[in-house]
Formats: sequence, C-alpha cells, structure tokens
Amino acid sequence: MKQLVEDDFMQFKRGINPTLLFECFEAIIVLIRQKSDKVDDLIDNMALVYRYILSRKNKQLVLIDEELHTLEELVQLFNYLPFRNVILTKKIESSFLVVPGSLLSLVESIIRSTIGASGLPLDIDLLESENHLTLSYTKSDKIISGFKSTALTDIDALYAIYSHDELLIEEMGKKRLIRIPKLITKPNL
Repeated sequence: MKQLVEDDFMQFKRGINPTLLFECFEAIIVLIRQKSDKVDDLIDNMALVYRYILSRKNKQLVLIDEELHTLEELVQLFNYLPFRNVILTKKIESSFLVVPGSLLSLVESIIRSTIGASGLPLDIDLLESENHLTLSYTKSDKIISGFKSTALTDIDALYAIYSHDELLIEEMGKKRLIRIPKLITKPNL
C-alpha cells in the first residue's frame, strides 16, 4: 500500500514538473522587473504547456500533431530561461500516435543534460522514418547532470505497452539519436 502511494505521488510530481514551474516563475519575475512585454507570451506558453501536461492523464495516446504543438510551446518556454537557445526542426509528414508527454519529456531531458552556451543554439531535429520518430542533436553533455539513458526508462516502459519496438539511443560521432516507435494503430482517443 505504501509503495502504491509513493508511486502515485511520483507520477503526480512528474506530471506537475515542479522544476519547470519554478523556472517559469523566476523568468516571469525577471521579465516583470525588466518591464518586458514578453511576460504575457511567457504566461500563455506556460498555461498551454501545463494544461496539456495535466490533461494528458485522461489519454493513453495522442496524435503527433497535438504533441508537437505543445512541444513547440515548451521549447519557447525554455528559450525564456537564461542560457537557453533551442531550435526545433520538424521533418514529419505523416500522422501517427505517440504516448502523450513523451516528446516533452525527451526534449526536456535533452535540454537539461546539455551545456547551454550563450549565443550557441541547441538544434534538435525531429525526423520521421517508416517505423520510428528520431530526435537528433549534437552532444554536449553536462559534467554532473549529463544525459543518462536510465532517465528514459519510464517512457520506454510506456511504449512497450503499445509496441514491440524499444526506444533506441545511438551515438553517431558528435550526434546522439533517440528513436521512438511510431504507433500506428488507432485506439479510442
């Protein structure tokens, strides 16, 4: 019983994402002090992302377009934070299903584990193949909190419910590729 309560609390905490929430509040404070007109945009981005995060608990799978729309808002949110300059490039032509929040978690993990250099963008490419969606970026791992494949265990477990394909992580020179299976079957959304 205790383990169930602890697991439920961790699920709730992952859904709320307190680190991102507090970073957004700090960015709002900075923008207000600068009397910036970007405060409204940041609040709108934050509201959209959190509305999606909280509503995804009611859905097992979502269309890629819905996830990508929220992912763009998340990237904009991160770009308000210091030492963040993330550019998201999407090369997706078909429609398929993904586990809601999975791309958000993957991109956040990439951003948080990559050294942010002022002026240099972190380019994340989303590429589609026949069976996979691939996130590709140039590695520049932080020393202490660098990329760890174990951080993706929860996402891999969720995809295992719907697909026999596993989440794959490949290192190709300076590039890191994270492949997630495209889910084609249409369940009740």
